[in-house]
Amino acid sequence: MPSPFLSSEEYDERAHQLYNEGSYDEALTMLREGLGLYPNAVELHVGVGYARLARDEFAWARKAFEEALVLDPEHEDALAGLGETLMRFGQTPQALKAFNRILELGYADDIELMLQVGRALFREGLIAEAKEFFEVAVQQTPENSEAVAMVGYAQHRLGDETAAEETLKRALAVAPNDPAVLYALGLSAYRQQRAGDAVAWLGQAAKAGPEVPRYPFAYALALESQGKLSDALKVIDAALVRHPDNRDLLDAGLSAAQKAADVDRARVYVRRLLLVAPGDPAVVQLARSLGVR
Repeated sequence: MPSPFLSSEEYDERAHQLYNEGSYDEALTMLREGLGLYPNAVELHVGVGYARLARDEFAWARKAFEEALVLDPEHEDALAGLGETLMRFGQTPQALKAFNRILELGYADDIELMLQVGRALFREGLIAEAKEFFEVAVQQTPENSEAVAMVGYAQHRLGDETAAEETLKRALAVAPNDPAVLYALGLSAYRQQRAGDAVAWLGQAAKAGPEVPRYPFAYALALESQGKLSDALKVIDAALVRHPDNRDLLDAGLSAAQKAADVDRARVYVRRLLLVAPGDPAVVQLARSLGVR
């Protein structure tokens, strides 16, 4: 039952906390309750939009953002949310109009908003447009390593590896142990066929961010590409302690074990793959060929 003692701001704060915890259903329930009491609370309509967006309910999300903009046509978060939603419907020109309106309204100094819009564009493959928003963020806060790194990622996707690496090194100067930046530098070096640099960067990324399985996975692949199979297997086994069911790591371990002609170790990986992907025909066939039941 709605509580008359909660203000619209309190409803919004509680829903925001639930949203950040990934409890989208509960957040939506809280927001609906708040709107029952405060139907003209713009922030609650915006919150509904983002909760719907997180649940891939794009038509409902669009409706919520549009309702918010009826109440406040210049609400920056509603414009950003509407832009994201419009892109899901393939309405790119309208989405770009909403995003650019945010800049026209003077919100370039909202770094998180600039990054949010940039990431949304990046996900939809609008890399040049995304880069523009990332660059706005960097202009406002040159010391923001995340913003600088995102410019580097965009430069890479646009095919300018030299500029991307220079930008990523700037980001690394600000945040020397940022695993995402180290990882991106490693991939950039790998694409430029500088295997030694790739191994060094990716090794640092794996050490700095062991909670992200793609970092040790990429490090292991780089080691394997240099024929360092024993080292690659050590990295994979260490990562599997933290991520025991990660398919990419198990596949990489199997590949390295086969190249090392270590049949016993290959069987261990196959047994684990059978548990992770029991219906995969390729895994089942490989298990048979190795005598694993």
